[in-house]
Amino acid sequence: MLVTFVRALILFAIALAFVPRASSAAQTSASESPVPAHCPIYVHLRYPNDTNDGSVAFFLLTDEDAGKATGSILAWVGDKRYRIPFADALVAKMGDTTPDSLDPTPLYYQFPRGTHIEGAYVAELGSAPCPIWDPLWDPEPDKQYPLDFSKMNPRTAAYWERVRASTPRPAPAPDDDPATCKTPYAVAHRFDDTEFRAHRYYNAKASLGRKVIVGVLLDEQGGVRGVRLIKGSVIAGLNQDALGSVAHVKFAPQIFHCTPIGGEYAYEIDYDDDGSQ
Repeated sequence: MLVTFVRALILFAIALAFVPRASSAAQTSASESPVPAHCPIYVHLRYPNDTNDGSVAFFLLTDEDAGKATGSILAWVGDKRYRIPFADALVAKMGDTTPDSLDPTPLYYQFPRGTHIEGAYVAELGSAPCPIWDPLWDPEPDKQYPLDFSKMNPRTAAYWERVRASTPRPAPAPDDDPATCKTPYAVAHRFDDTEFRAHRYYNAKASLGRKVIVGVLLDEQGGVRGVRLIKGSVIAGLNQDALGSVAHVKFAPQIFHCTPIGGEYAYEIDYDDDGSQ
């Protein structure tokens, strides 16, 4: 039986006032632990130009209802930490591609040439601080994600053309915040080094046959605090076996700028992989 962690498919979805609270998405049965209170808005970014000129466009997504939000983002570049404010910014609902959906407000900033954002998260909504939950992180400075207009639908292409035609704001002055550990960023993983990503990006069709995907809620020490079925098998017994077995697996937590953090992640079990089950 092969056990793997699901890698993410990031959906560019098009975005009430938000306050920190527990998401209801993970509370699917009385036997499952609720997700801790967190701010249900997530930051994403793109580099609109492919010239490595330091321009960065942040945008905000939620897996709840679209709306507006005011707050700030914390973003790290090497030993520098930037606070990016936003006010009445449109927040897009993930996966909403309906004609009347809203485009997220681009938070377009000019950083020094060659800037690569290593990590970022929504740190504040209104006057309420947000715990680090499902942050954006990308510690590899050679990855820039240039826009590929050939793969965009007309609406998305027009959105990014408008962003590129606009003038970015100067990036705010950063604070010094050097890393205090050897490996500032690391994905959560099993102790056999199998990696996995946040479950909300998983966008596969319902699993049939003998494949099961379980949502695993971890605390800051990597302890399992809850499990739930994300995509189940048509064989009910396999679903129960997967939920029971994952609850006893030992994990290491995700590390974000040297801080261990909790989160909910997708864990895939394929009972057919080795042909023995």
